[in-house]
Amino acid sequence: MKDYYKILEIAHDISQDAIKEQYRFLVQAWHPDKFTNPTQKLKAEDKIKEINAAYVILGNPVKRAEYDRHAGYTSSSQPQEYSQSTTQSQSEDERRREDEVAQHVKESRWKKRREAIDREEDVQSQKVTQLDQEISLIKEEISKISKELPKLPSSIFAISLSLGSLVIFLIAFTVNILFLYFIGGFSLIAAIYLFNERAKYYKINYKPIFDEVQKREQRLEQLVQERRYLLSVL
Repeated sequence: MKDYYKILEIAHDISQDAIKEQYRFLVQAWHPDKFTNPTQKLKAEDKIKEINAAYVILGNPVKRAEYDRHAGYTSSSQPQEYSQSTTQSQSEDERRREDEVAQHVKESRWKKRREAIDREEDVQSQKVTQLDQEISLIKEEISKISKELPKLPSSIFAISLSLGSLVIFLIAFTVNILFLYFIGGFSLIAAIYLFNERAKYYKINYKPIFDEVQKREQRLEQLVQERRYLLSVL
């Protein structure tokens, strides 16, 4: 059998009014909202349960007298007989008190849960705002860098020289004219030179800027996906 007097930290011959005052003091002292550490908060919730259970018995003179008989306590201050009307009134008061405590606990838990949800929604809304700002900034950077992309030299002339050299080689092979072989070879060398120059230009002037645009577009896609997810859970 639990020692409810020990739980409430009182003597067994204390008066009912003193029990009520001690109960109020302990409830205030051990209220879970006063503790920020999760471990301490859980301990406080367990302590409050013990305090409420003890008060349910000791706060009711009839239940207290019955508890004292079973626990072996005797007190001259405890009334031995109560009228039926008094007992009924005390039982109603006790039930009302229990209902009030239960309702208070329920409202407190819901309030804390609602506050936690509101805080989480505020954090997510702030994240969405930050993402919008970063997305807008990256879009501006992409637009600015894209304008700096140089125009690649046209490859039409190099392709034409390549095709022309092939045609000249075929004609030279058909008519067997040495001069045409020289012209075809010159055209092919010129085409290769133009292709190489275009490749160098692409590697030195075009590719670095193009790669920067690609990186920012990839980052932009990541931010858009993250923003879409946050909005889905708000």
